[in-house]
Amino acid sequence: MIVFWIAAVLASGLALGLMAWLAARPVAVATDPSRTVYRRQLSEIDDLAERGLLGEEERASAHAEAARRLLSETDTVAEAPSPPGARTFVWGMALLTGVFAVVIYLLVGSPGAPDQPMSRRLAEWQAKADSGSADLDIRQVLALFEQHLKLDLRQSPEKREVAGNPGFYAAMADLQMKTGDALSAERNLERAVSMGPDNVDAWVQLGIAQMDLAEGQVTPKVRASFEKALALDPKRAEPRFFLANDAIEKGHKAEGLAALKALLPELPPEPQRQVAERIAEVEKGPAAAPSVATSPAVMAMVEGLAERLRTDPNDPAGWARLVHAYAVQNDTAKLNAALTEARRYFKNRPADLAGIEAAASANAPPQ
Repeated sequence: MIVFWIAAVLASGLALGLMAWLAARPVAVATDPSRTVYRRQLSEIDDLAERGLLGEEERASAHAEAARRLLSETDTVAEAPSPPGARTFVWGMALLTGVFAVVIYLLVGSPGAPDQPMSRRLAEWQAKADSGSADLDIRQVLALFEQHLKLDLRQSPEKREVAGNPGFYAAMADLQMKTGDALSAERNLERAVSMGPDNVDAWVQLGIAQMDLAEGQVTPKVRASFEKALALDPKRAEPRFFLANDAIEKGHKAEGLAALKALLPELPPEPQRQVAERIAEVEKGPAAAPSVATSPAVMAMVEGLAERLRTDPNDPAGWARLVHAYAVQNDTAKLNAALTEARRYFKNRPADLAGIEAAASANAPPQ
């Protein structure tokens, strides 16, 4: 805190001295307007000669006289003194500004608060984690994971504990998904499956992260990840559910329903109830069958994105994805609320806001 105050005083003093020096400097003013007159005379002489109203000898004589007078003038300028009291006024205003700043800080600031460097906070969180405390939130745990990885990467390859462990990257990706950071989760899961290609959980997580980034759509990348998971474990429920829903969405209703019905008896009670409801809705006909975007898993992803934007709103692409997801889900209330918040935050950034507005349609392409 002492270092901060010293730096603030030095910076303020430097700015104050610069303003006072500039205010005390004399103002340079031109002293001889006749130079402009002589230049105009030269131009007029040339104009008269070109129009035939002035002979060549007369032109040369007049031109020489005007040029002689012009050259006899100097380029000197006078320095007008600064207005009376300018330096006193500048010093007074600068000192008054400093006093106001200190008073406001003492009233609304926290001059007695200790410094909170990231290293100290990480040490406190690590102590809580070592003691088994449940006070840490997801972001704090994720920060500890990232710090552990950073320190581990500084070690020589033979001493590293987690940098080559695919399970570590998968666990960190799980935390990132819970904070709504699907992009970072995808990168870490790609590392996990490259190190451990037989890790079924990592392939399933990767497919879900990729589907989150694709607004709940089963893209070729998502399908590839799910199919690799099923090649390792044909009974795995999540990829079977999403691939069956994708088949229904693409018009292969019988195939998708058969896959869902085969999956149904293998599920725990709550997922079984949700899949049974999905089967019933599909069997009622296309008009009653909801999009895969309204499945519980995808809705959870959308809510995770909304939660992340509440804490970190400076993400226009994230807002575009969110409003588009609400439009696809036909959730007008949440769509309007998200648009209102985005308009408030990006009111001075029309280009970003235009992209968000364009995404607020179920027929718009995913951002």
